Amino acid sequence: MRKLSNYLLFNFIFLSFFSYSQPSTYFQQDVNYTIAVQLNDVKHSLSANITIDYKNNSKDTLFEIWMHLWPNAYKNRDTELSKQELIKGSNKIYFAKDDDRGYIDSLDFKIDNKKVVVQPHPKWIDACKLILDKPLLPGQQITISTPFYVKLPDGKLSRLGHLGQAYAITQWYPKPAVYDKEGWHVMPYLTIGEFYSEYGSFDVKITLPQNYVVGATGDLVDGNAELVWLDVKVKETKEKLEFPKSNFFPPSSGTLKTLHYHQEQVHDFAWFADKRYNVLKGETILPRTGDTVTTWAMFTNYEAELWKKSIEYMNDALLFYSDKIGDYPYKQCTAVDGTIAAGSGMEYPNVTIIGSSNDERTLEVTIVHEIGHNWFYGILGSNERDHPWMDEGLNSYYEALYMMKKYPPSIYGKKSELSSLGFLNKISGGDQFDYLNSNAFSYRIPASIRNDQSISLNSSEYTNLNYGISVYSKPKIVFNQLSKYLGDSVFENCIKNYYKQWSYKHPQPDDFKKVFADVSQTNLDWYFNNLIESTNQTDYSLTEILKKENGFLVTLKNKGAIGAPIEIAAIKNDSIISRKWITPVAKDTTLFIECSDCNKIQLDPDLVSNDVNLSNNQIKTKGILKRIEPISASPLFHFDAPSKSRIFYLPAIAWNDYNKLMLGIVLHNQTLPYKKFEYAIAPMYAFGDKSFAGTGNLAYHIFPKKGFLQELTFATSARRFAYQKSSYTTPEGEKETSLHYERYEPSIELDLRKPNQLSSISQSISASYVKLVEDRIEYVNDGSVVLSDRTANYQSDFFRINYTLQNNRALDPWSAIVNLETHKDYTKLSAELNYKFLYGYKKKGINIRGFAGYQFTDLEYNPYGFNLSDRSSTSGTKDYAYDNLYFGRTETEEFISRQIALRDGAFKAYTPFGSFKKNLFVLNLDIDLPINFPLGFYIDLGTTDGLKEDIRSAYNLDVSVSYSAGISFKVISNLVAIYIPLINSKEINEYYSFSETSFGEKIRFTFNINELNPLFYKRTFLNQ
Repeated sequence: MRKLSNYLLFNFIFLSFFSYSQPSTYFQQDVNYTIAVQLNDVKHSLSANITIDYKNNSKDTLFEIWMHLWPNAYKNRDTELSKQELIKGSNKIYFAKDDDRGYIDSLDFKIDNKKVVVQPHPKWIDACKLILDKPLLPGQQITISTPFYVKLPDGKLSRLGHLGQAYAITQWYPKPAVYDKEGWHVMPYLTIGEFYSEYGSFDVKITLPQNYVVGATGDLVDGNAELVWLDVKVKETKEKLEFPKSNFFPPSSGTLKTLHYHQEQVHDFAWFADKRYNVLKGETILPRTGDTVTTWAMFTNYEAELWKKSIEYMNDALLFYSDKIGDYPYKQCTAVDGTIAAGSGMEYPNVTIIGSSNDERTLEVTIVHEIGHNWFYGILGSNERDHPWMDEGLNSYYEALYMMKKYPPSIYGKKSELSSLGFLNKISGGDQFDYLNSNAFSYRIPASIRNDQSISLNSSEYTNLNYGISVYSKPKIVFNQLSKYLGDSVFENCIKNYYKQWSYKHPQPDDFKKVFADVSQTNLDWYFNNLIESTNQTDYSLTEILKKENGFLVTLKNKGAIGAPIEIAAIKNDSIISRKWITPVAKDTTLFIECSDCNKIQLDPDLVSNDVNLSNNQIKTKGILKRIEPISASPLFHFDAPSKSRIFYLPAIAWNDYNKLMLGIVLHNQTLPYKKFEYAIAPMYAFGDKSFAGTGNLAYHIFPKKGFLQELTFATSARRFAYQKSSYTTPEGEKETSLHYERYEPSIELDLRKPNQLSSISQSISASYVKLVEDRIEYVNDGSVVLSDRTANYQSDFFRINYTLQNNRALDPWSAIVNLETHKDYTKLSAELNYKFLYGYKKKGINIRGFAGYQFTDLEYNPYGFNLSDRSSTSGTKDYAYDNLYFGRTETEEFISRQIALRDGAFKAYTPFGSFKKNLFVLNLDIDLPINFPLGFYIDLGTTDGLKEDIRSAYNLDVSVSYSAGISFKVISNLVAIYIPLINSKEINEYYSFSETSFGEKIRFTFNINELNPLFYKRTFLNQ
């Protein structure tokens, strides 16, 4: 016992010394603020004065001080904030009205009461440099002061601003940039990737109308009257039986009040004000210090019913984080309700704003997450712009631990208490995940197609999807994996020492790594080098199993790039009977698993690893196909799971004028994460012509890790439908039948890798072979009609090569498509350019389409020529390769005959010369009205060059350009649209007159049935 006691004492002394030792080169500046500010809730502005005491604790002599002026990020469309929003796919700041913008001005910087020279940043209008009239030596202090005025932007743009008279006052004052061992960290305001600021004290006085409720950083100084008033609001809120739906702003009080807040050891100050707030109040006692923390919840009527338990959520979060990391060091914590433009919540010291939640669980997890930021970002002040995983990643992991502790899920595959999506969640398999392995599942979606990004990137380098995956979801997996490998108690000891050593400081990734390596006494290079700093993937596979006495010999194959530790378990009837961790495995290995009657060996039974492929993680001890799980049929869709080989089914229903109603079934294996081999087969029975119809698709995807290819896809598709009703005469009399077509298209597609994931430019090359088989009626014997032998019917073959270049940018997106098509009788080349000139952030604008086509071969009869319009009322469809689906492909008079596909010339009006084009040049304009209604105009212009001279003479065609214009009504974007022609060129009008076409018959519509196929959709959202 004495030796053990001495050993424990030695470790305590060692760890205590380690915990509070600092690198000799470490320093940080002291920055203390005094601010007086007044809100004008008519002009939505702030008038303020600020004094900053700045102490140089570095060993360097400073000749300038860099200042952040972050409200200027909203000033115009050229700021870095506006540019980042464009990169992320939003142009709302770019197109914001002047009244909705914001800025900071009326600045008059002085240092020690002497006017100072100010130099603007060469690139960013939200930063400037103060030129010191004398150097600031190590250990010296200066006082910076200035008045300032802030015009508050509209709250829908980002995090600072107002929505009516609800105010979110964040990043609102001039603030010195951080100066550390790496130099100055000057940064523009950005929505993605927050801030990095110096610690100090804040003494802030806020003046505003008396009936505003305020939630802010810091403690009220001499605020007894305000606290009494808030207690009255608390009493009123508790007495409300229900909250009215109205959420209007009451008139502002004519009397002003000044609230005085003070806080030490924080790096920011934010405040929120709203006259409509209900208020709740609580308190909690911390586990170690025994200090009492007051908790405040301030919320409008909008989701008041959800906020009734908000104090419980806040108190539970404070206790949990204090217990797991270290006690909360401040006296109060506040959560306010408010719609914010960026994210579902946003953290500031002592106070957080929470956006719309929709349900209790979402509100709780958001409050918990944002309160957790008081530790990771608030107290442990890492640089989130450069290392977001140290803030969002760690905090997200502890948020997950909180939810797992408070709401323990059942075992894998059973319904979790966290499930809130009801029946849909159950049939899709969403209830199989607990709060942690649901994040592992999220990570596997982009990782399965090698579209994920490293955890260690600068926050501005992530795509929208990967910012959520790599910064939030994946860290939950890898920190949980590390905790299970080291042991939860060792991991917790590491975090607590990290907290003790680096509270109120600026830790870097190496500092975090050093704490964990020293405290755990474990080499963790495999962890940081792979799971944090790279996109290397873990992929273990159980390949062989051999029965031995008292157990089994299993072969473990490492198919990934990481030799990470992983747990292996013996399972009997879905219950784990033994388990153990395997140390990092760099190569294939053979393991002995002791179990006499287990029926399955499984890797990672609790799904705590980041193994990217779960389908090869288990092997049965008996049977022939030991590595293949039983096939299970599920309706609609089901998330992928390692325990089943699933086939999904759903009803198939279709209709056209020849087959009539078609009913069948869709069988597919589409799931998430993505599979390399995908299929979707939809056989149907047609009740109209009593035949079989349907579609089928097969695809195999390859995702290279490196090189110029992002994805290589081999695919084939097939379909069979009727395309025409036909009557014919036989010796037995008149008969009617439906003619059918069959279409087969094997293809290969190459998606080229982007230069970087944030690029909006994508390129693809595809090649396909189209084989078409049609039924035909043959006319023989001087006009008598017989049905052709359907085994020797008409066939046609086409070969196509397509190149697509697309820039899916938020401002004026465009695309270019080049297509080469060959047939035994001809070769044709076409090019299409699409450009959308936007004039509003709601994607309204002018769509400009140019099309040019040339056919290299002269044909006496040319059904393959280019067409101004998709169909005409006399000649039926021009879709000779059956690329599109129609309700009435060859109908000429019924309503369904007006369905068109916008290809070739894309004219919306009937044109009489559409099938004779050897070459074609077209300009199409689609003009949106700048209103929130899908109404617009279109203009089509096309040449008639390429018509043979005898045709021009026969039809008295003396014009070289055809045109048509009218009204467009887009019922469902890219799916259903209606076109009403109003103005047409001479030959079109003559055609309408000759054919006695009524106004109603001129109206045409698109119903892009191909867009309804969800089974082989492009993965464009993964590039967001």
